[in-house]
Amino acid sequence: MLTDIVIRRAKLRDKQYKLSDGGGLRLLISSKGTKSFYYRYHWNGKESTITIGKYPTCSLANARNKRDEFALTLQNGNNPNDDFNQSQVFSDIAIEWFDRKQNEWTAKTVSTNKKRLEYAVDALGSMQIDSITALDVLNVLRHIERRGAIETAKRVKSIISQIFRYAMILGHTKSDVTYGLSDALQKPKKTNHAFLRKPDEIKELMFSIDNYSGSIGVQYALKLLAYTFVRSKEIRFARWDQIEGDIWRIPAENVKTKREHVVPLSKQALGLLDTLRIFNEDDGYIFPSSYTKTKPISDNALLLALKRMDYGGRMTVHGFRHMASTQLNEQEFDGDAIELQLCHSKGDVRSVYNKATKLEYRRKMMQHWSDWLDDLNQ
Repeated sequence: MLTDIVIRRAKLRDKQYKLSDGGGLRLLISSKGTKSFYYRYHWNGKESTITIGKYPTCSLANARNKRDEFALTLQNGNNPNDDFNQSQVFSDIAIEWFDRKQNEWTAKTVSTNKKRLEYAVDALGSMQIDSITALDVLNVLRHIERRGAIETAKRVKSIISQIFRYAMILGHTKSDVTYGLSDALQKPKKTNHAFLRKPDEIKELMFSIDNYSGSIGVQYALKLLAYTFVRSKEIRFARWDQIEGDIWRIPAENVKTKREHVVPLSKQALGLLDTLRIFNEDDGYIFPSSYTKTKPISDNALLLALKRMDYGGRMTVHGFRHMASTQLNEQEFDGDAIELQLCHSKGDVRSVYNKATKLEYRRKMMQHWSDWLDDLNQ
C-alpha cells in the first residue's frame, strides 16, 4: 500500500520504476522525477492501462477513487478505457489545464497553485464537470474559510473558475458555476500598516536607525527607505545599474503597477549609496543577502530590524510610505506629485504627462523630505 510519505520520499533512479498500491493502481516514477498514477487491468486477455494523473495535483485518495470506479466498470462487463475516454471528470480537465498553464508561471507560482488546486481536486476530482453545481464549489470554499484561510478560499475559487472556462472552450460544460460566488465568500479584514504620524515619533525612529547596531546593509536600507519611501520589493531588488546620476530607475518587473518607477535621489540618498559602494563594489544588488551576494536581502530582514529597535506593532516597512505621504500632504505639497512618487497613479495619458512635467518638482520635494527628516535630529 502506498502512502503520501512513501510517494514523497521515492527517490530518482537512472530508469523509470513503479510502485504498487494494490487493485491495479500503480505509481510510475520517471527518471526525471515525474510521478504519475495509472490503472493496470486485463480486457479480453490483453493487458491495458489508463493514466489517471500526476502526483500531487492528483492526490493518492483521488487516484484510489478512480481505481475503484474502473474496477466497478470491469465488474459490470465494460472496458474502463471506453468510459474513461468519454469521461469529462473535473480532475482530468483540471490536470490538463494545469499542465498547460504552468509554463507561464514562475516556479514559486507553480508550487503555490498546485497546493490550491489540490483543495478542488480532492473534493470535486471524481465528479463530471457538467454535474458540478455552484453549491458544490461553495462547500469546498467554505471548508477552507473555516480554517481561517480567507484569502486562500478566494484564490481557489479563481482557479476553479479558470478550469470551468477552459472546459467551456473544450465544450465539456456550458457555464462557469463559480460566477457570483464571490458575494457568498467572507471578505478579508482590511488591515492598516502601522506607521508613525507625529514628528517627535519620526525623530525617535530616525535616531534609532542612525544608531542601529546590526548589519550596516540593513541599517542603510532602512535609511534609504525613509528618504525614498519606495515599496519593500523595490528596495530589496535595487541594483547598482538602476542608478543613473541622481535618478533611480526601478524596472517595471519590480514595481507593483508593472510600470517603470522613476525616483529622484536627494543628496542624503546619494551619500548613502556612495558609502555603500565601499562595502559592495560589484554590479549586483545594492542590498545583497548576508549569506550570498547572488540574492537580495530577505523579506523579513527590515521588519526584524524594526522589531529589534522596539517598533514592533508601531512601524512596518510599508509604514514609511504612509509616513511620508501623511507628512508631505500636511506640508501642502502637490497631491499629484506625491501620488506619482508613491507610484499610485493610473497608467493613463494624464499620468504619463505628469510624470514628465513633475520630475523637477519631485526632485525638490524629495530633497525637502530628506532635509526635513535630518532636521528632526538637529
